[in-house]
Amino acid sequence: MKEIKTISSLLHLLGALPVGGTIATALIWFTKKNESHEINQEGIKALNFQLTFIILTMIAGWFSNNVAYGVHIFVIVYAVLIAYKTFTGKTEEYPYSFKFIS
Repeated sequence: MKEIKTISSLLHLLGALPVGGTIATALIWFTKKNESHEINQEGIKALNFQLTFIILTMIAGWFSNNVAYGVHIFVIVYAVLIAYKTFTGKTEEYPYSFKFIS
């Protein structure tokens, strides 16, 4: 059970990294999603959030680098917050996340 929580939390924490974090999240989720319903659900939430904010950061970067940095700080804060809540056994939804994967 602790391994499941650790993997689920890691899926969220990797979102704090630039695009490589999203690739790592996708690879871990894809290889572990059949082992646990929790890992599958947390991976889907994490990937949807990460993909949403990759797109928003690119759009924000067209307007201003400062806005893009602000968006990235928001992503880091929420990735760490959701990872902590997931590890402690609470389910939390990301704000402002499109459903690319269901």
